[in-house]
Amino acid sequence: LWQEPDYREKWMPAADRAMESAAFFIGEQNPRQHVELGHYWNMRAGQGWLPEEKRDAAMEKARLHYRKALALDPNNRRMAGEIEERIKKEQG
Repeated sequence: LWQEPDYREKWMPAADRAMESAAFFIGEQNPRQHVELGHYWNMRAGQGWLPEEKRDAAMEKARLHYRKALALDPNNRRMAGEIEERIKKEQG
C-alpha cells in the first residue's frame, strides 16, 4: 500500500480511523492491545512528512495508550522495557 500514489492522503487516514475505532472497542481490558496501539501512534509520530501538529497529536495518542497499558499491568517490566525501546527507536 505504501507504494500507492494516494497512500498518504487515503490509506494512512483510513488506518488512523481504524486504530481510533479499535481503541474505543478495547476499552479497559487488554494491556497488550494498548501497547500495540501505542506502537502504531508512535510510528505515525515519527513520519517526517506529517505536519508537526499531527506528529505531536500522534505522539500524545501513543503516550495515552502506553500509560493505559502500564496502568492495567503495572508490574510487567518486560512490557515497560518494550515501550521504552520502541519510543527510542521511532523517535530516534
